[in-house]
Amino acid sequence: MAKQICVENTNGFARLDLSWKDKFGLINRTVISANTQEGILFDYERPLDGNLSLPNKGAFRTRNQHFVTLRDFRVSQQPVTSAFLADFSRSTWDIILELELVMNTAPGGAKREVFRFKRTVFMPNRYISMKDQICL
Repeated sequence: MAKQICVENTNGFARLDLSWKDKFGLINRTVISANTQEGILFDYERPLDGNLSLPNKGAFRTRNQHFVTLRDFRVSQQPVTSAFLADFSRSTWDIILELELVMNTAPGGAKREVFRFKRTVFMPNRYISMKDQICL
């Protein structure tokens, strides 16, 4: 579980920098980033040997028929709605991922379809121990 989480924006997309100590006390680090053509990257590489990359080959991908791109990737803290819930809000984040499919074969011109994924994440280490770092 990450002890330190830093959130930055790079090229209009969120970048998460996660660090933690392993059982030997060594600090490990993983960077989760994104770009329009390759999608989500872990340590600047496609996850699972590229098997989770955005589709660019196959049926309807040739001759500029269908394009899949990353439209949005952002991370934000839950807003504080009550002073009593401030610690809980600071420990809860929303992660939003949007993919866009552009179909150039539709009658009447290009059609766009957006697929939105939202995950709310609670970080118990941050809630229990406010000394755990989160960079914004």
